[in-house]
Amino acid sequence: MTERRSAPAVKAATRLSHGVTKHVASPDRVPMIVFGDGLKGKKVATPLKKQLPGPSNLVFNNLEERQSQGRLLVVSIWEFNTSKRCCICHDKLKPFYIDGSKIYGLLRCDLCRVVLDRDTSAASNMFAIARHYFDHRHRLLAFCPLPRPPSPEF
Repeated sequence: MTERRSAPAVKAATRLSHGVTKHVASPDRVPMIVFGDGLKGKKVATPLKKQLPGPSNLVFNNLEERQSQGRLLVVSIWEFNTSKRCCICHDKLKPFYIDGSKIYGLLRCDLCRVVLDRDTSAASNMFAIARHYFDHRHRLLAFCPLPRPPSPEF
């Protein structure tokens, strides 16, 4: 049996969705799609550990075709640290445990005191990287690798 919602709840949800649609789909705006480069261009015959196989190249090619038509903007992002950092404060995330068992898809931020879904946080971080780059012309420092000290020469 499906859950019934009250009329005010339905009206509020409808009003919210119309507001979002109006904001996102206005004629003077072009939607931006942020696409991680993790599997782009790779032909993976077998899926990576804990990852479902998917036609990421087909999706990316379709998005690029729509971009060439001027219907959207596709931004390819280097995914370094996006799933390892909090999407709120960009601090390092730590593993989340329930009854002594590590839960792979969830991570915790001690600074914000929240538990985050790894993929949702990564998607939010990729958007933050793209937005920061458009505003400031450089990548957020939390998502840059630390420079390695020079190796000693013998």
